[in-house]
Amino acid sequence: MDKNKRELNNDRSVSPEQQDIYNEIIESADEMAQSFFDSGLSREEILRREAENKEKLEMEAIRADIERRYSAEVEETMRSVEHISSADGGKPETAKLEEIINLESFTESAPVKKKKKRRVKRRKKTRYIDLDEKNSIYRFTYILGDLVAHFFKLVFGTLFGFIAAPFIRMRTSVKDEIISRRMSNALNESAIEAKAQRRQTRASFRNIFRSFRHPLSTPAVILHYLRKSFGRPVLRTALNYMLPLAAVALLILTFSYWKNVTFALKVIYNNESIGYISDESVFIEAKDMVLDRLSSNSITSEQTTGAAPGNLNAGYELAVVSYDKLNDARTISDKMIENSAENLTHACGIYIDGRFICALKNEADAKTVFYKILAPHEDKAEENGYVVSILQEIEYVQGLYPDDKSIMWEANELESYIEENELINIKKSVSTSEVVEVPYPTVTTRDITKYSGYRVVRQEGISGKKRVTTTHVYIDNELSTTYTTDEVIIAPQEEIIVIGTKTTYGGVYIGQASSMGFLWPAPHCHYISSPYGWRSSGWHKGVDLCTSNGTARGTPVIASRSGVVEVVQRSSSGYGNMVLINHGDGYKTRYAHLLEGSITVRIGETVEGGKTIGRVGSTGNSSGPHLHFEVIYNGETQNPVNFIS
Repeated sequence: MDKNKRELNNDRSVSPEQQDIYNEIIESADEMAQSFFDSGLSREEILRREAENKEKLEMEAIRADIERRYSAEVEETMRSVEHISSADGGKPETAKLEEIINLESFTESAPVKKKKKRRVKRRKKTRYIDLDEKNSIYRFTYILGDLVAHFFKLVFGTLFGFIAAPFIRMRTSVKDEIISRRMSNALNESAIEAKAQRRQTRASFRNIFRSFRHPLSTPAVILHYLRKSFGRPVLRTALNYMLPLAAVALLILTFSYWKNVTFALKVIYNNESIGYISDESVFIEAKDMVLDRLSSNSITSEQTTGAAPGNLNAGYELAVVSYDKLNDARTISDKMIENSAENLTHACGIYIDGRFICALKNEADAKTVFYKILAPHEDKAEENGYVVSILQEIEYVQGLYPDDKSIMWEANELESYIEENELINIKKSVSTSEVVEVPYPTVTTRDITKYSGYRVVRQEGISGKKRVTTTHVYIDNELSTTYTTDEVIIAPQEEIIVIGTKTTYGGVYIGQASSMGFLWPAPHCHYISSPYGWRSSGWHKGVDLCTSNGTARGTPVIASRSGVVEVVQRSSSGYGNMVLINHGDGYKTRYAHLLEGSITVRIGETVEGGKTIGRVGSTGNSSGPHLHFEVIYNGETQNPVNFIS
């Protein structure tokens, strides 16, 4: 605002009266902006209103400048009029000037000096602001009303704050006082209840101890005080919360316990507990293992060193144990041997196909025995490209074994025993592989919107590839078995063929297509008068179709399959009127001796299977009305019956 004042003060073309008016307007706008700011308006709103006021002030200044210049021109004109009037009366010229400027204020006959004096007097209602005097009053009234409204808003807002503040503080203090009073009462009641509980507890224990002098009354006294204690609200409330929590905790503990334990059988052998098993079958398996390990293959069962089979029975007790305490059959067998035989030692038991043979003190010695048996065959296998192995399954089981010569052998004894009893067989696997082509499958789909002769390959079939491996298995150089395995390299893509199923075409019954996709070319002629092959006149390249009663003439001839017309012949010799259709997959069909003027197709036309292409006639070299029909595949004629039946 001060900047606007300075700009207006620096403008020397502004009259003193205008300067006073501008200063008053600027001061009022400044006061209004200050009142807006004091009333709590945002900074952005104040800046916006200042910009609007500045724009209004600029418009007022422009309007005032225009009025000033207009007044100066009017004064200059009046001086000219006075000069003319003083010379010769000048009434006609004055009237012309009044018509030119059309100003009502100069139509009066008042002297010019009074106008000049009125202009000299520094009043607010000067003539050069009369053009916008009404708008100025409205604007001043609006500004004044806006200032009054904001003033009253500020006054009443402040007044309401002063009036409401005590009530707000009172309400807050009352609320705080109520809360504090309730908390105080709750604490006092809790303290009183705790004090009474302590007092009652002391009295209860004192009376209970006194009741010990009369033992018969003690239970009744204890029951009395228990009922009395449960009747108090503090204990009852505590129990209401504690009992559900205790139940939940008990449920969690129970679930956690039974999650890690299971029912098992505790094995009692020779009056000693030797472990836990999941079921009795584990002990039976362990018992068989003990019998194997306590016996020898070189002696009879009567010479067995160790426990007799009758002493291998055990007792069971039901128990609840964790899963990690369950034992397998091998562990149980070790503990049974510990309790059954004396002079035990740790060794490696040799099992061939699950049968116990002997025990060696060193597992490496046992493996060396079988390596010596297989080594000569491995050298030949590496040279010839096949695989050799021992046919039988060999197991090396560490455990306790009786230190007896009938069970505990040396490596050379094991080697001699295997050789004498021929316990080991050499398995030789010779494999050969080749890549073969896999034919693609054909899927036929039926389209009820197409005619019976319609046949289109929607998806071409692609053959796949697979690797076929043939393995010949020899046992001791004698062929035992042969088997093959297939490995798909490229999967085949199936061929999809769409065939039509409609049995009528253009009102003509065309029937169903054969498995080869061909229709019977003459639907009304089912009698074959001359078959395919040799006859008296020579080799017959097709079949002649007619009716048995001689009514074939004029009956329709249809395209046996979809294709493109390749030849249309109209002749009186040979085939006579003839149509040849190319089906595009190496097959062509010929229709000869057609009726004169009955051919309805032209060369290059695409026809659907079942469409009528002519009628049965007897043109060309023919002995009567019939259809000569040929099927040609890759240039060679075929027996049509194999395709249309």
